[in-house]
Amino acid sequence: MKSGNPLTSIDSDLVWGRGKRMTAVTVSIVFSLVVMLAGYFYFLDKDIQQERERCGFIAENEAEHIVMTIDCVMTRTRTLTALVQGHKGNTDFFSGIASIIYHDVQRDTGVTLKNIALAPNGIVSEVYPYVVNKSLIGFNFLDTSLEGNQAALDAYEQGHTILTNPFKLMQGGTGMAGRAPVLIEQMEQGDRQKLWGLVTVTIDFENLIKVLKLDNLIGMGMDYQLSYLNKDGSTHVMHAHGPKRSDAVRKRFLVKNLTWEIAIIPHKGWYSVERCVAIIVIICILSAFVGSFISMLIKLHSTNIMLRRQSELAAAASEAKSSFLSNMSHEIRTPINAVLGMNEMILRESGEQNVIDYSENIRTAGNTLLGLVNDILDFSKIEAGKMEILPVDYDISSLINDLVNMIQARIDKKGLSLKLEFDEEMPKVLHGDEVRIKQVVTNILTNAVKYTEKGSVTFHIGYERIADDPEGVYLDFSISDTGIGIKPEDMTKLFSEFERIEEKRNRSIEGTGLGMNITKRLLEMMGTSLKVESIYGEGSTFSFRLRQKVLKWEALGNYEASYRTARSKRQKYREKFTAPDAIVLMVDDTPMNLTVFKSLLKQTKVQVDTAESANEGLALTRKKKYDIVFLDHMMPEKDGIDALHELREEDDNPNLHTTAICLTANAISGAREQYLAEGFDDYLTKPIDVDKLEEMMMRYLPEEKIITQTADDNAAEEEPPVELPDWLRDISEIDIDSGLQHCGGGENFLDMLKIYGENTAENADGIENFWRARDLANTTIKVHALKSTSRAVGAEALGALAEKLEFAGKAGDEAALDAELSGLLERYRALGAALSPLYTQEKKADEEDLPLISDDELRETYDSIRDFAANFDSDSMAYALEYLDGFRIPEGEKERVEQLRHAIENFNRSRINEILS
Repeated sequence: MKSGNPLTSIDSDLVWGRGKRMTAVTVSIVFSLVVMLAGYFYFLDKDIQQERERCGFIAENEAEHIVMTIDCVMTRTRTLTALVQGHKGNTDFFSGIASIIYHDVQRDTGVTLKNIALAPNGIVSEVYPYVVNKSLIGFNFLDTSLEGNQAALDAYEQGHTILTNPFKLMQGGTGMAGRAPVLIEQMEQGDRQKLWGLVTVTIDFENLIKVLKLDNLIGMGMDYQLSYLNKDGSTHVMHAHGPKRSDAVRKRFLVKNLTWEIAIIPHKGWYSVERCVAIIVIICILSAFVGSFISMLIKLHSTNIMLRRQSELAAAASEAKSSFLSNMSHEIRTPINAVLGMNEMILRESGEQNVIDYSENIRTAGNTLLGLVNDILDFSKIEAGKMEILPVDYDISSLINDLVNMIQARIDKKGLSLKLEFDEEMPKVLHGDEVRIKQVVTNILTNAVKYTEKGSVTFHIGYERIADDPEGVYLDFSISDTGIGIKPEDMTKLFSEFERIEEKRNRSIEGTGLGMNITKRLLEMMGTSLKVESIYGEGSTFSFRLRQKVLKWEALGNYEASYRTARSKRQKYREKFTAPDAIVLMVDDTPMNLTVFKSLLKQTKVQVDTAESANEGLALTRKKKYDIVFLDHMMPEKDGIDALHELREEDDNPNLHTTAICLTANAISGAREQYLAEGFDDYLTKPIDVDKLEEMMMRYLPEEKIITQTADDNAAEEEPPVELPDWLRDISEIDIDSGLQHCGGGENFLDMLKIYGENTAENADGIENFWRARDLANTTIKVHALKSTSRAVGAEALGALAEKLEFAGKAGDEAALDAELSGLLERYRALGAALSPLYTQEKKADEEDLPLISDDELRETYDSIRDFAANFDSDSMAYALEYLDGFRIPEGEKERVEQLRHAIENFNRSRINEILS
C-alpha cells in the first residue's frame, strides 16, 4: 500500500520520456495539416453557399420589382379596354383618358410610355401622344410580317391581353407592348360577342431599365443579366453587365404571358483570391488552436488520474450528503413534531377563542414549515434516484376527502370559491400510490390558491375505461383557477428547481420553488406527465392522466352533496376508539415528544409508559408486558434499531414478540424497507398524525381491548348562537352576513371586529408613514394586508378599494395612490372609530382603578420623551410609555398620548416633536 500524499504518485505518472514527447509533437503537426486542408474546403464551401443564398435573395427581390412595375402599367391598359367596351366602341373620350393614364403611370412607377393607341379591326385610328407617334395612324397590327405584331394576332385569337418581349420600334428605340382585345356585345338578341379591335400600350424599354435600377447591383459588387426565354428554350439577353456566366444564380419568373430570367453573380466570381486568402487565415488560426489542443492531450493522462481521485472524493461526499440529509430530517422534523403535537392539545382542550386563534396560526405556520422541509428532502431523494412509487389499495373517496379538507381552509381564508367536479360513476377502490397522488394534487391545489386572489379554484376528477385492460382505468385530474396566470416566456421556469415565477411580484407568497419540479418528476415516475394551459391575467389549468388498477367497481356516488353535508356539521375532534385496558410503551429522548404522544392518546384512555432512552425503555420491557412498543429511531448512545435488536435477542423478555413500531422524523426514501428489514412491524412518521396513529393502534392492539366509537358518540355539539349588538347593524361599511360567513360564527366575528378596530389607528399611521417616505413596496404590502383583514370582517367595499390600490402599487402607479390612498385611510379610520365600543369598554373599566396622573408628572414625562427622541433612545421612550400605562390620563390628553404611542412605536421623531410641541 502506498503511503503519503496520493497526489505524489499521480505526479510520478506524469513524467513522460523525450521520445514520447517528440512523437506527440509530430502527430500534432500532421493532424494540424490534415485539419487545415479539410477545413479550407469546408469553410470555402460554407462561404460560397452563403454568398449564393445572398445572390438568390437579391434575384428574388429584383424579379418581384420587375413584375410589380409592369403589372402596374398593364392594369392601366385594362382600364382603357373596359372603357371602350363600356361605351360600345365610342372613343370620343380617348385623348383625355389616355393623357391621364400616361401621366399616372409615369407618376406611380417612373416608367415612360412610348404610346397608347386604339386600333379598331386592328388598324390604328387614334394614338397618344399624337405628335411623336402620328406615323402610327393607319398601322395594321394584324400584319404578322412586322416585328411585335404576332402578339396582336394572339390577343385577337385568345381573347385576352398579350405582352411582347422587347423589340425595335418603327418610330425608333426599343419597346415592349401590351395588346388587349376589345370585345363588344351586340344589343340584338341572338348575336354573340364581336371583336371590336385592340387597345395597345407600348413601354419605353430603355426607360424601364433605368426605373428598375438594375445598375445598382454593380455598386453591390454584382454582375447581372436580364433575359427572356424563347419558345425553343433558348435565352435572349435584354440587358446585362459583365460577361455571361453559366454558374450564376438564376431566377426565372413570369411577366404576364412571358418567361424572363435574371442571373446574378459576384464580379470576381465565387472563388475570389480575397475569399481564399481570408479562409486560409481563418484555417491557420483554427489549426493553431488544434495544435494547442493536441498538446493538451499530452497532459490528459494526469487529468484522468486526478479525475479518478476526484470521483472517489465525490462518492464520499455524496455519502456524507445522504447522511447529513438523514440527520437534518430527524433534527428539524423532531421539534416540529413537538410543536404541532402540543398545539393539537391546545386546540382540543382550550375553550378560549383567542387562544384557539393563536393555535390555528401556529398550526398553519408549522405545517408551512413542514411543507418546506419536505420539499427539500423530496427533491434530494429524487435527485439521488431514491424516490420510489409504492402502490397500495386505497379508497378514492378517502383520497378526495383528504384533499378537499386540506385545501378548504386555505380557500376559505382567501374568500375564494372551491368548485368540485367528481364523476359519480368513477370506481371507488383502486390500486396505486395514494401518497404520491395526494402529494402531486396537493402541490397543484396549493399553488392554485396561492396565486389566486379572487374568483375560484375548480378541482375535477374524471375517468375513462381502458379498452385493452378490463381491470384498468385512466383517472383524469385537472385543477383550474382564476389567478394571475403565467406569461408564455415564464413557462420554462415553471418546473425549474429553486426558481419562482415573477419573484418580485410574488415575494409575499411562501415556497421554495421546488413544488412543481417535484410534481413533474413524481408524475413521470408514475408514467404520465403534467400539462399546463394558462392565459396571463386570467388563470391556469394543470392536468394529468394517471393509469390505475380497479379493485372494486363500486361507484363513487355524489361526493359533493355528502361533503357539503359534512361541512354543515362542524365536529370537534373525537377519538375513534377507547382502550382503557391497553398499555403501550413510548421511548424517545425528547421529553416534549413524550408529552405530545401521551396527549394525543389521552382521550383513547390507553395507558402509556414513557422512557427517555433506549436503555431505560429496555429495562421497562423486562418488567412489564406491553401491547405495543413505540421506539424512536434516532436517540443518543443507543438508537431504536439497536434497542429492538437487543430486545429480540432476550429470550426471557416478556415483550420478545410484542409489536414494535418505529417513530421517525427521517423522510429519506427507503426508510420503510429499512425499518421492516430491521425487524419492526411498522413505522410512523413525525409529526405524528393523530388519525394515522389511532388507525395503526386499532390495527395492532388486541381486538378484545378495543371499544369502537359509534357515529352518535362522535356527534358534534352545536355552539349556541352569539347575539350581535344592534348598533353594529348601523355601520354601513360592514356586511354582517359576509363577516359571519368568513369568520365561521358570531363569537369569532366579534373577536375579529375587536382586533380589527384596535389596530386601525396603528395600521393607518403605518401605511401613511410608508407612503410619506415614498416606500412603494411596503405601502403595497400594508394595503394588501388591509384588503384581506377588511374582507375577513365583511368590509367588502373597503377591501375592494384596498385591492384596487394594491394592484396600483404593484404596477408602480404612484398617481393612483396619490389620488385615492388618503380616502382609503379616512374610511379605514372611520370604521375603526365606529367599532370602538368593542374594545374601549374593557379599557375604561381598567382605567377606573388607576390613579390620575398629575399635570407635573405628565409634563415631566413629555419632556423626557422629547429628550429620548433627540438621542435616538427608543428603549427609554418605550419605558416612558409603560410608566404612563400605570396612570389614568386626563380626558384632554388621551388623544395626544395615543398619537404619541403610535409615533414612538414607529419611531417617527418628527411626529413625536410635532405632537409634543
